[in-house]
Amino acid sequence: MDHDVGVWFSEPVRELTIIAEQYDFAISLLLLDEAAPIYGEDE
Repeated sequence: MDHDVGVWFSEPVRELTIIAEQYDFAISLLLLDEAAPIYGEDE
């Protein structure tokens, strides 16, 4: 689901959710377009 500015942060966010009904568990991944990578492999 795509969210407008202000729903999660001060920029648009794409939210991906995985639901495991068997375990009564849900996890969400938020994708930020303008976010700089935090981790990366050294060249």
